[in-house]
Amino acid sequence: MNIQVKWIVAAHGYYKLNVDGAARGNPGNAGIGGVLRDFKGDFIAGFMNYIGFNTNNESKLLALWNGLKMAKELQITNIILETDSILTLNYFDRDRGPLTTKLVNLAQDCRLMLTEFDNS
Repeated sequence: MNIQVKWIVAAHGYYKLNVDGAARGNPGNAGIGGVLRDFKGDFIAGFMNYIGFNTNNESKLLALWNGLKMAKELQITNIILETDSILTLNYFDRDRGPLTTKLVNLAQDCRLMLTEFDNS
């Protein structure tokens, strides 16, 4: 079996933000990371952090928050966001959002930040 995986660049004039987080053991030692690239695929900025003892869900949401913060600090508002976590994306649907107060607050912060980005 031959499976091909390919990262696709953003549309002209846009930036692509890829983020992820993981916890070993869930909960366990956790880390986050993200990469911001322009429409040519050139590296613009990135981050990686050890975030201590956390769950997978929290680490993925923290990765998103950190990625949005990085793009905002760089004054980049035209982004395409990619993550491998449908659960993280569901946090933005108020009917399927996170169950813990900590995750609710973090998801609300992300929602607020997202309003500052170009959504065309």
